[in-house]
Amino acid sequence: MTILNKPYNEEVNKILDEIINKRRSIRKFKKEVPPKEIIEDIIKSGLMAPYAGISGIPVNEIRRFFVLSKDSENMIKANEIIMSQLKSNAKRLNLAMVFVPYIRNNGKAFVKNVNNMAKNGVSAFKTAPYYIIIAERKCMPPTQKQSLAHVLQNMWLKATALGLGFQLLTFTETMSKNKDFANLLKLPYGEFELDGCAIGYPDQIPLEKKSFSVNEVIKWL
Repeated sequence: MTILNKPYNEEVNKILDEIINKRRSIRKFKKEVPPKEIIEDIIKSGLMAPYAGISGIPVNEIRRFFVLSKDSENMIKANEIIMSQLKSNAKRLNLAMVFVPYIRNNGKAFVKNVNNMAKNGVSAFKTAPYYIIIAERKCMPPTQKQSLAHVLQNMWLKATALGLGFQLLTFTETMSKNKDFANLLKLPYGEFELDGCAIGYPDQIPLEKKSFSVNEVIKWL
């Protein structure tokens, strides 16, 4: 059996399965700061993720990474802008809970989470050594969000393989439309979609994932 013209390697396959099974969301990090070289390795894995190559633009012109260190001047500025945006988001969502039946019936947990962040801040910012923002240039076809998901998945698996903790910070997506945030990153406003994550050494033991049989979710047609 061959894969991509190379002999199938059972050991490599088992290692990949182990990494995928160990992937967890970490919400508390140690004070120890991972070396810059490890963060660069993780970012490299994100750079290698798929993107809308049909646009004809090379990936190094489409994708950008910004690494903000805990307690740095730019991290403090970013947190101030994010908190302002979160409070604005919470205000709009609370209003939508009153007037939009779908959000009122289906969005209670989400709205509660946004209200908590708007009131208490983002927990990862308090302990994570690094906040990494990924920017994907808007293009045709409009696949920026899908590309960002691929980037973060690559980075998450690489961080897991390196023994680091990882947390998706999906509120970063809402910062794509924040002009002050674009200015902080020195990005042209409105030309990029954003997403982000927190990375550091984990300071918690993640819960085991619930195991499911693939037969529960597969329908052969």
